[in-house]
Amino acid sequence: MKLAAEQSKSAQIAGIIRQEIQGGRLRPGEKLEPARTLAGHLDVGRQVIRSAIRILERESLVRTAPGSGVFVRDYLPTSAGRRRIRIGFVNWHDSLAENFPLRAYLELLRQGETKNCEIFLNNSQTEQELLQWFRNYNLDGLILCGRIDDRLLHALNKAHVLFLILGNYALSEPANCLEKDVFRSVKTAVSLLLKRYHFKRIACIFGNMFGLGPRQTLEALKAAAAENGLVFDNTLFLQSESGDGYACMEYLFREKRLDACDMVYLTPTTFHGAARSIFERSAASRNRPYLFLDMPVSDVPYPDLVGCFLYESNALAEQALDAFLDLYCGRVRCPWTGCVQCRTAIS
Repeated sequence: MKLAAEQSKSAQIAGIIRQEIQGGRLRPGEKLEPARTLAGHLDVGRQVIRSAIRILERESLVRTAPGSGVFVRDYLPTSAGRRRIRIGFVNWHDSLAENFPLRAYLELLRQGETKNCEIFLNNSQTEQELLQWFRNYNLDGLILCGRIDDRLLHALNKAHVLFLILGNYALSEPANCLEKDVFRSVKTAVSLLLKRYHFKRIACIFGNMFGLGPRQTLEALKAAAAENGLVFDNTLFLQSESGDGYACMEYLFREKRLDACDMVYLTPTTFHGAARSIFERSAASRNRPYLFLDMPVSDVPYPDLVGCFLYESNALAEQALDAFLDLYCGRVRCPWTGCVQCRTAIS
């Protein structure tokens, strides 16, 4: 890049970095390239780069951490002139009262304050309504979860809308997706539990089976059982049509005689009903089955009832905004699929 002669080189370089910050391509907290690298890119000496950094420091746009480098400030002054990135959150044809979409929405709101993003919540029922809402609010893109299908994605792709899907889906339309490695996480965790506790049976209670996640979970449960010499009994796989696990847990107690030698895998939607069944039976901890819950401990009102939790935190929600900003700023190419780094709660 060639710099203009009528302005000092350090001022011009400061202007280039300032534009990167104002445009959102450099995010709050992000580390700048080392002075040596910037000097090589811009064909100037490192002292010029240091002078440019001092200009930006006086404007409170960057901070220098001795021994670590130069970082964009976490909280930028309003005078920085940064246009906030406007993102719509869409839980398509699903209830925001469910654990994950609510957690994701609240996490986006929390992070948006420090990452120069405004988050807007949508409840459209048709593709046309969603696109009209997108245009009316002058949004830069969408983050999607819920009952995503190819019809919705076709409409978004046709309208050239930037979007990121959260979760594991089987889709034909080109899409940007942030997924979990469900099979590996579940299989590894269940295998560890089987080696530790020597359960005789594995039962599982699912809500809806929409998307890939539930199917990947079921395959992982079967694989873990086979790996540990346990026969997976298909009659212990139950699906609650209402989404409440109460009736299914009652069936397992009554017909299958569940006890402490059994493990029950529960999803967030079926946990509360299953817990009610246990409470009503006043089952002592030494007699009731071992509950394995597919959600973080922080999301459960009575964690003492649960033997263990699959995840330490809701990584999908926590990493969603950064993934979207990588797409928005062109740091990754579309269509893109990323896998979140999920830490299991089992060691």
